[in-house]
Amino acid sequence: MHKCWSLYNRVDKLRIDDLTKDQVRTILLSIPTSKIGEWYACREGDLHWLPIREIPDFYEDASMVKGEYLAQSEEKSETKDKPVKRNKQEERRPLFEDPTPEMMMTSSTLKLESVPTKERRSARRYVRNLIFYAKHEGRAFECETKDVSMAGISLGEKLPPSFGKTFRAELKLSGGRVKLLVSRVTSSTLKIEESDSWELLRQWIVAW
Repeated sequence: MHKCWSLYNRVDKLRIDDLTKDQVRTILLSIPTSKIGEWYACREGDLHWLPIREIPDFYEDASMVKGEYLAQSEEKSETKDKPVKRNKQEERRPLFEDPTPEMMMTSSTLKLESVPTKERRSARRYVRNLIFYAKHEGRAFECETKDVSMAGISLGEKLPPSFGKTFRAELKLSGGRVKLLVSRVTSSTLKIEESDSWELLRQWIVAW
């Protein structure tokens, strides 16, 4: 099992935990270049936070030139050589909500908390009716989702008891599909462990 990453914004006091490397890269796509300097990251087991630009795993993603909420490559695909100025109404909403008070860190040295805490993920959940599909021991299960985030899924129906703790599944929308590895949290909520297309999942969730 790979170690999880955490992100922290020292200006907004926003902390996001239990992220895979691909999830961190997806979040970096939504952070404008002018704000990258506010973000720090650490991996499970590390003692200190480091500026995101100083971490080799994310150097290229953090250095990518982006606009207010869109990557420069997306701007060029729409306008070729001419940049587009977007109104505030057109800007995408952030992927994550503000943290609760207990998530905020008061230490100016940005040292990682060593005391174990309960679930601290603050991924914004969006009401999205995607098709969830999974197959176990020859039996298929399909239902609509109630809400979805980059970290988890809430199902409209309860999973059959025969499904194990971790299993393969799919989300489908308009002929497209994203393959997932998920783990059961409750009978109707799941944590997303892996995805074969984080970017398509982000588009379904945020750019609905």
